[in-house]
Amino acid sequence: MIPVRFGLNDKEYKYARQLAYQAAHGTWINPYGDEAPLIDRCAKLLAKGNADAAAERALLTELLKLAAYSPEHEWEAPALTGKPTTFAIQTLEKITAFNA
Repeated sequence: MIPVRFGLNDKEYKYARQLAYQAAHGTWINPYGDEAPLIDRCAKLLAKGNADAAAERALLTELLKLAAYSPEHEWEAPALTGKPTTFAIQTLEKITAFNA
C-alpha cells in the first residue's frame, strides 16, 4: 500500500483518525482524568480538517501509544475499531519510524 500520511497507509491512517474521533466524543478517554486534554485536542483536529501536520502527527502518535500499550485503553480500541491491539502496535511503530 502507498503511504498516505506520516508513513502510514490509508488503512492505518484511517484507524488513527478513528481513534481521534472516538477520543473527541469521549468514548475511550476519561474526561475527568489526566488524559482529558486529549478530548479537546482531538475535537480541534477533527474540526479543522487538515491541521498542522506536526500537531496532528504528535496527537495521533499519542493516541496510538494509548491504544497499543496503556492497560486502561488497550482493550477499548479493539472494541471500538474492530482492529486488534497488534494493529495499533504496528501502526505506532510505523508512525514512530517516520518521525525519526
